[in-house]
Amino acid sequence: MTSSMDDREKVFENKFKMDEELRFKVQMRATKLFGKWAAAQLGITDPEAVEKYVGDVIDADFDEPGIRDVLRKVKADFDAREMDSDMGNLEREYNLHLAEAKKQFATQS
Repeated sequence: MTSSMDDREKVFENKFKMDEELRFKVQMRATKLFGKWAAAQLGITDPEAVEKYVGDVIDADFDEPGIRDVLRKVKADFDAREMDSDMGNLEREYNLHLAEAKKQFATQS
């Protein structure tokens, strides 16, 4: 009976690990899409500059858990250019990109 319980525990552990990995990938994709959107809003059009900016947005995501760090980074960049930087609007925009990232991963499966 112990081996049955051990097997069941390993199945749950593996599922949890896979779910967390997928969640991380989806969040990174959403952050990348959001970064590209923000770059366009900021008027960044050079492909290398866009990729650098997206990298900076992704790097900001590692400051703390959740997306607040990403939103603060983009808000600060918008504020520097005196653009509308309402946190609620930025969060809604991020959530649109999160939904798109989820859809992209769902179609890949």
